[in-house]
Amino acid sequence: MGNLWCFNLSSMSLLNHLGFSEGLATFIGGMLGFIGAEKIREYLMLVLKKRVEKMFKFSQRSEKHLQGVHDDLVKVVRKALEYSTVDFAVIEGVRTKARQAQLFKQGATKQ
Repeated sequence: MGNLWCFNLSSMSLLNHLGFSEGLATFIGGMLGFIGAEKIREYLMLVLKKRVEKMFKFSQRSEKHLQGVHDDLVKVVRKALEYSTVDFAVIEGVRTKARQAQLFKQGATKQ
């Protein structure tokens, strides 16, 4: 019960900080305490499970663009996609000297 009381006080302080009246903050904090830590944990686990189910995956084109890229950089890009809340694609991987020269000529990059 001590954990719920601590949670109630923490939520009340947070709600007060966000501009809620003390009475409303006390009521909401009490309701959160009434719901209980176990129910809150169950809800959070449900949200996390849905997040994992919605995890983005690279398309075949992105996977193709990652071929030949340094392994450490590929790991970083994959980890970024894992944590991302929006989908993204790899539009270019290894850039040849000819491609770099072409982009430099167009003013799109520096040599």
